[in-house]
Amino acid sequence: MKGTKIKELTKEDLDKDLRPLDYIVQKHHGVYAMSVKGSWEKRLPMLKEAFKTGRYGIIVAVETETDTICAFLDYWIIHCFVENMNIAFLQNMRVIEYLRGKGIGTMLVNKFIEIADKRWNCGEVHVMAGKPADEFYSKFGFKYKPSDIYMEARIEELKKKGE
Repeated sequence: MKGTKIKELTKEDLDKDLRPLDYIVQKHHGVYAMSVKGSWEKRLPMLKEAFKTGRYGIIVAVETETDTICAFLDYWIIHCFVENMNIAFLQNMRVIEYLRGKGIGTMLVNKFIEIADKRWNCGEVHVMAGKPADEFYSKFGFKYKPSDIYMEARIEELKKKGE
């Protein structure tokens, strides 16, 4: 998209004002979402710790006119002991509402695939998505495998069941 640049954040970028990342998350989930309420103060130390691993990254889209972050994608790289290869996990991708459908998500995913391939030599790239996001990711070649099973639960639910 014209007027938007894609860049990967560095550890040094974490010392800048990155609250637009938090704003995008809160707009996506709703300001009162339990997991993001007052989140920047909680999120920044966790981001810094994740960056220390060297296997976590954030790719952002920046509006060139305002130099404001308008979208992001974060990912993890792990080594799969069983398959003996690196695997890239696209964890989250969010594009601010007024810019959706303008190709920014495509640019972010393409940059992520390039990093997974060229920097990390990943054998697989994984993304967890439901409708309608699965339609978006299928355009890149992502598909569900019949043998894959993915389940999730909030920790609060698990603690209640264990009592």
